[in-house]
Amino acid sequence: MTIGELLKSYRVRQGKTKKDWAGKVISPSYYGKVEQDRHRITAQDLVKLLQFNKVPLMDFFSELDQNVDNQRQLKQKISQAVTYAFYHKSNNELLAVKELVKNSNLPDKDEQLLYIDAFMAMTDRDLSELSEDKQNKLRELIFNIPDFNREKLELYCNFIDLYDLDSNLVITKRVIKQFQKTTDVNIQELLLGIIVNVADNCIEQKRDNEAAQLLEFADQIPTRPEIFFLKNVIYLFANLLKYHLQNEPIYLTNVKLALQNFTILGMPEYGQQLSDFVEKNK
Repeated sequence: MTIGELLKSYRVRQGKTKKDWAGKVISPSYYGKVEQDRHRITAQDLVKLLQFNKVPLMDFFSELDQNVDNQRQLKQKISQAVTYAFYHKSNNELLAVKELVKNSNLPDKDEQLLYIDAFMAMTDRDLSELSEDKQNKLRELIFNIPDFNREKLELYCNFIDLYDLDSNLVITKRVIKQFQKTTDVNIQELLLGIIVNVADNCIEQKRDNEAAQLLEFADQIPTRPEIFFLKNVIYLFANLLKYHLQNEPIYLTNVKLALQNFTILGMPEYGQQLSDFVEKNK
């Protein structure tokens, strides 16, 4: 059963129309195409839709866990749901996903649980909550072969805090060299995520020149809808560095405008986190 088919099954069980089921999460017309598997639904909207209709995440995703193809869908949605919960600082949602994985038949269940534990620690930006053994296992999973691929880029982007800044700068430069000519927007998104995290640490440690070098590369990647969020963070950091260098109020104004975008676009928690960062480092 596909995600669309399963959504329809739950909707019919509750006796709701497509309009009632979709609520204000997505438009009824778009939702109708999701049911027909003509459109994909993002993890964020899927989680919101299930919560709106009081469908437990674990129940829904468990019904997908039937065969290899659905396991692939399940892993993808788990990854997206974890990322969504992380950026919204929702440990309750992370716990729900963790329970789902525990009860799944995924062949790499232990690895998935390790990733979720790491994300839960990262909600407080404190990987020390993970045991040393778990930290070492994460390092090994990320770097068990010399070349990066998309999966390892995603892991590295999320768990950069496992490494010190100098190590991260070396790794990031290697990643940029490997993928600097890519036109794959998914890879570009991961590259920007890595640059944002490392530039964040550079600014905190007053290493503005190294941060500027990373942001210069990031600026060469064309802005697309899929990477607008990260480009907004890049814009914020770049203006913060210009403010450090020139002390012109216009750059601080630009920083504040970038911060407002997060609240406007529905990510006030992350916006507040960046606002606190700016106050400490302006």
